Amino acid sequence: MRISYQTVKAHHASEVSRYMQQQQGFTLIELMISLILGLLIAAAAFQVFYISQRTSTTQSSASEVQDSAVFGIQAVEYDIRLANLKAASHELNKKTGNGGIILTVDNAPTALQAASYASSYTKQGVDEGYYSTNADQLTIQFVAPQNMSDCEGANVTAGDRIVQRYFLKSTGTTEKPSYALACDAYHPNDLAFGTGTSTPDSGEVIVPNVEQFRVMLLTENGYRTINGYNALPGDGELIYGVKLGLVLAGDTPTIQAQNNTPTLFGENLAKRNGLTKVNTVRRIYEPTILLRNARYESL
Repeated sequence: MRISYQTVKAHHASEVSRYMQQQQGFTLIELMISLILGLLIAAAAFQVFYISQRTSTTQSSASEVQDSAVFGIQAVEYDIRLANLKAASHELNKKTGNGGIILTVDNAPTALQAASYASSYTKQGVDEGYYSTNADQLTIQFVAPQNMSDCEGANVTAGDRIVQRYFLKSTGTTEKPSYALACDAYHPNDLAFGTGTSTPDSGEVIVPNVEQFRVMLLTENGYRTINGYNALPGDGELIYGVKLGLVLAGDTPTIQAQNNTPTLFGENLAKRNGLTKVNTVRRIYEPTILLRNARYESL
């Protein structure tokens, strides 16, 4: 039986029509719904990623601050508690010979009484840092109760007199400024204190990422700033302790907005002109350290 051309053509056209009907695409509404669903899924995924990154950077920054506080500040507190050990008197003021806090030439050991060392004594507002209010400098001294290491890691023999100066040190660049709490030590095994001039040596970083360092003296009549204490007449008031004020910052920038104007000793700190501060976790530490070797009367 022969099949005509017209029959074959008609059959082919029918098959093509049926195939095309089976291969129909999405309608415009279906495409729009699919696009919206895709965008919603992508937005949800991005939100999860953003929250994860925000949490991760905040935790990393906070962990860095915590490490600095635990390991760095505690070491500073330990040495400050030794201040005034084997001084000329247990009653500490600005006239005490070999006094635990070096405020004046009367407190300084003989080797550091030259005028060139005066800038290495305890001072208020001497170091420029992140904030418009300059940082303070604290200089203490004591006699080593045993063989030990100074704040720069050098060995010290029991009985040696140690002088340690704490100050804010620049550790960054002009483009990316950063600061740290550093310490410069002086004793018989390390005579490079202040390099013998009015310019102190660089010291050793003991607490990284410190944006501000302030000092107040706890006296018999309450807390006083360094300048306020030095302005007192005569020998000044008896000093019982030291209150430190530090602003510690994490090294990791955070996505979440942070407090860029912390309050220290009741003062709202404003950044110094020309500096751009990044978002990072900041913590305020204001410990008061009692001097165990400074008492009102002999026991």
